[in-house]
Amino acid sequence: SRSASSSTGGGPATAASVGDDGDDDGLPIVTIVLLALAGLAVLLIGASLVQTRRRARVDDAALRDLIAMSDRRRQAAAKLTDDDMELLLGKLDRRFVLRSSEVV
Repeated sequence: SRSASSSTGGGPATAASVGDDGDDDGLPIVTIVLLALAGLAVLLIGASLVQTRRRARVDDAALRDLIAMSDRRRQAAAKLTDDDMELLLGKLDRRFVLRSSEVV
């Protein structure tokens, strides 16, 4: 016993076969729209990743600059002599005395 949709051609007509003259019109418009949306999503995700990577590079560069500045300050402080330190402390003491007398 064969089913009604056997390959002998005697089966019922389906919605897809009604009016089908054998010409293939290519991809349906829905498929084209879905492919375009998928492509757009890929482009947006790629652009977001590139922007995130650029921000990370900027952050890394800023961090390297801060480390270099800190190293330069440390090296400059290491070069100070005892006389330089006494001079700086004397200036700080005078400023503190002047400011504390202004407050009173």
